[in-house]
Amino acid sequence: MNNGGEAMKVRGRLAARWMISGITSVILTWAVTLHPAIAQQVSLSGRLQVAWGDPSPDSRSEPVQAFAIIDDQDEWTPIVLNETLTRSFGGLQALQGKRVKVIGEMVHATYEGSHARPFADIQARSVEFEIPEGAGAATAEMPSSAVTGSQPWATILCRFSDSIGVTPHDVGFFNTLMGSSYLGHYWRELSYEQFNLTGSAVFGWYNLPHPRSYYVNDTGANLSRLKDDCTAVADTDVFFPNFAGINLVFNDTLDCCSWGAWGLRLDRDGESKSYGMTWIASWGHTQSLLAHEMGHGFGLPHSSGPYSVSHDSSWDVMSRRIGTCASSDAVYGCVAPHTIAYHKNMLGWIPFSRTYVHTVGSSHTITLERIAQPVSDDYLMAQIPIGGSRARFYTVEARYFAGHDENVPGEAVVIHDVDITRSRSAQVVDPDDNGDPNDSAAMWTPGETFTDSANQISVTVDAATATGFQVTITSFTSAPYVLTVTTAGTGSGIVTGDGIACPGDCAEVYNGGAVVTLNATANPGSLFVGWSGDPDCADGRLTIDTDKNCTATFASATGPDLIGTWSSVSQSCHRDRCTLRGDVQVVNQGDATAHASRLRIFLSDDAVLDPNDDTVLEGLRIRKLRLGRATMHKVKVRLRRRITASGKYLFAVVDALDRIAELDETNNLSMTGPIP
Repeated sequence: MNNGGEAMKVRGRLAARWMISGITSVILTWAVTLHPAIAQQVSLSGRLQVAWGDPSPDSRSEPVQAFAIIDDQDEWTPIVLNETLTRSFGGLQALQGKRVKVIGEMVHATYEGSHARPFADIQARSVEFEIPEGAGAATAEMPSSAVTGSQPWATILCRFSDSIGVTPHDVGFFNTLMGSSYLGHYWRELSYEQFNLTGSAVFGWYNLPHPRSYYVNDTGANLSRLKDDCTAVADTDVFFPNFAGINLVFNDTLDCCSWGAWGLRLDRDGESKSYGMTWIASWGHTQSLLAHEMGHGFGLPHSSGPYSVSHDSSWDVMSRRIGTCASSDAVYGCVAPHTIAYHKNMLGWIPFSRTYVHTVGSSHTITLERIAQPVSDDYLMAQIPIGGSRARFYTVEARYFAGHDENVPGEAVVIHDVDITRSRSAQVVDPDDNGDPNDSAAMWTPGETFTDSANQISVTVDAATATGFQVTITSFTSAPYVLTVTTAGTGSGIVTGDGIACPGDCAEVYNGGAVVTLNATANPGSLFVGWSGDPDCADGRLTIDTDKNCTATFASATGPDLIGTWSSVSQSCHRDRCTLRGDVQVVNQGDATAHASRLRIFLSDDAVLDPNDDTVLEGLRIRKLRLGRATMHKVKVRLRRRITASGKYLFAVVDALDRIAELDETNNLSMTGPIP
């Protein structure tokens, strides 16, 4: 792709929208299908922000994640981030809130469905930490991961300007919900009295300056606009630096979801500070939903069973937030259960002295105390290393019907398989593989033994105590082995796995018995053909019992590849009318014929194409092009009266309707400007 004029800058309208996108593994697919249509390479620098979206219980939708890069001017640029790009850093949690540099393509995606509106995202191709001048600047503004002491939250109630007569609940309702009988008590119990909401306050209701359609449209809820305007209308009453977190509560639905995020910077009252933040839709004014989103505000991800569903585990408020709902409040709904031991440990609530870390090659019997309202001083969590991995381990905890755990599925030992490089790091061990992580197979009771034969690990529940369980944990070790990965073929791609990011880091040492899954991803213009090498490489999942070599073969894809190039762009004006002229050459640089397609010409105020807002000047038909052939199209457009293109940018979008399957879908955009 050849771009005339200045290098493209990502800012303005695109940066103001932080929407949801469908991405592999990390972001679940939106309610409609996305088709990439336009792309151009960009480079972004700033803080990586993650928000978790949770649908209403009646929607049957899956939770989503949204990602944005926030620059030093607090401009938000949405990105699509594949989970494979985060693994070499130790997973998404290691990147959240850090300054990073992202290189990728600006992809304009179009909806297939009743709302055929395109929107812009950056498809990330590489991520790296950015260390600005002055060591430590990257993380100084982010809060500590430990959540302890008094951390008051401001709850701000906001009404959309087109529904100011709708007030779902009064201020007293939310004062009670955030008070000592509900969420205040809930978080004290979960944290073992190490964290409280003392000093929290409720403000509102306030009227937003715009209707709901300004904040919520076909592409989702604009979290940035909602944050800015809801805090602004309350600014005269709220001294924001006094608070650690902010609940933004609305009088109508948002998009699919209510939302939670950690470490969001807000400049209010003369101080730039990072806050936990939630966006609560009108259906979410309940104890369990607000507890769940506040958990995201503390930095907690979702947990789940070992399946494709995120909200399936009744063992955790950060999964199926209502638990079994055996106990429900008449006003505030189902009572949320505790969060799991792994999450409590993340937040600094389980002291080191009450965490048993198993030594590989040994067998030990310990007593686990229940994690809800513990009575004894026994361990609250056991952690078992898996296969020498730095990122993966088992956690073992005891659950009883006590306190807010009255809504867990049963009284038993619960085991989680934790991989910190996954978006849902902790997943319930459920050996019957029936899709239900809350049944008897996921509950380990006296006389039962969990066995991981591949990693030579066993956990036996020996007996129940009055408030916990006695368990014996055994693991063995064997000689370390080396897994080596290579790539081959006429194409190219990347291979990732536990400790593997090849090209680059193509070898890793594992203990015998470790199970490693390799993932091969082809680069644009290439296809993944398959695995070769050791027979165990055939499906990409290996048991390490000797040194092994795996080769991922990538082949060059065949097909057309259209690019556009601007030349001879000029503007002439007579009185109050201006005319734009220019030539666009379209070339098929692929190795197959390109069928007829459409070329669209846009005029933009800046160097970022936004088909929602920018002006379509012309649509042209491109005839069938054989490989290596080109066609020249003359553009002549007379602008409206008193409109000039000076200082603006012209964009040519090749294959604008995305009708042709190309070798490279990222080079269909050509820009020239600014126009003199």
